[in-house]
Parts: sequence; C-alpha cells; structure tokens
Amino acid sequence: MATTGAPPRGTAIAAVVSALVFGAGLGALRFVNQGPVERSAQTVGDLAFAVVFLAPGLLGLLALRRGRALLLAAGALELALGLLSLLSLVGLVLFVPMALFFAAGGRSAEDGVGATRTAAAVVTAVVLGLASFFALFRYDDPVCWATMRNGSEVRLDPGRFVHGTSISGTERVAVTPGMVESGCSSDSISRTEAATSMTLTVVMLLAAWTLVTPRPAPIPSASTD
Repeated sequence: MATTGAPPRGTAIAAVVSALVFGAGLGALRFVNQGPVERSAQTVGDLAFAVVFLAPGLLGLLALRRGRALLLAAGALELALGLLSLLSLVGLVLFVPMALFFAAGGRSAEDGVGATRTAAAVVTAVVLGLASFFALFRYDDPVCWATMRNGSEVRLDPGRFVHGTSISGTERVAVTPGMVESGCSSDSISRTEAATSMTLTVVMLLAAWTLVTPRPAPIPSASTD
C-alpha cells in the first residue's frame, strides 16, 4: 500500500542523492584544502562540518517515508545553507537539490500533516540547521603551523602569534633554520563545537520527524446500555 502523501519517487530520489553528494563534496573540499596540521587538529570538526551540509539530504531520506512536509523542510534548509555559502560561490551547487526538493514537495499528494505542522517542521529544520552551522564557529580556536624544508608541517603554539582577533609574528618563524614558511588559521573546529553541532542536527531530524508523524486516532470509548 502506498504511503500517504508519498512524493514523486524519481524527483524525490534525485533531490536526496544530489543533496547527499553535494553535502559530502563540500565536506571533502574543506578537508583537502587544509594542511596536515589543520586536518589533525580538527578531524571531528571536519566531519561535523560535512554533517551540517548533509542534513537536507538526511531530511529528504525521512521524507521518502513521511512525504511532502519534510521535502519542503529539506528544501528550505538547503536554501538557507546555500545563501549562507554564497560568499565562496560554492554554495551555488546547493540550489540544485533545493529546486528538486521544492519540485517534489509541490507535486506530492496531501500528506495529512496540515499547514500548521508543515510550517513548524520547516521552521524547525531551518532554525536548528543553521544553529548547527554557527555552533561550529562559536569560539575562536586558532591553529598555527610551520612548513619545514622537507615539506612536512609542525604545529606551533598559537599563543605566540594570536592576540585577540589579530595574528602577527608568523613571518619571523620562517627565518628559523629548517622552516620555509608558517601561518595560522583564525578558527578551527574544536571537538566541543563539533559535538554541539552534530547534536543539534540529530535533534533537528528527530523534531522534524515527530512534527509530521500522523497522530493516532482516538479510540472510541465503549458505550454501555
């Protein structure tokens, strides 16, 4: 028996696949653009970053069971993340799954959730989804490194170079014998920030699922003569 309000399978699956592929791609792009020191300092953080952008695709997977409301929620979250990422232009790719989510949601049959709960699911997805992104960069966690002549990198104490919101003094490290250059990243993702972000993503998925889950009909009470 077909699920009530089931979305058009082809469009919905294309939306989910593209959201997961692009989300994983953004996570991989962040990872490969880091040096060895940055990678080792924020392995869990890089995973949490990818999870933020995978969240619309995960919502889409739930939508294959719950229908229209979660498709619209996934599309709205993809739109918000895409707008947030436009400064790097990479976020443009997120508008592809966004359009597919909205197309699938618009063509879906009524799922019985109702406008109020659908709106609540959309708002919940966007608010908690964005909160999970901003949680990644709540605190300043600078990472500093120096590149050796043999190409390897060594981690430096950021306290020597980071002063409040400014970074200075790394140019002096390059004149140290054996070192050819150095630098600092203004903010890495700590384990605490990563855990907070992933927790918010899980809460978002559970809350959205709960909001659109059909409520059981009340059992009529037996009448007595």
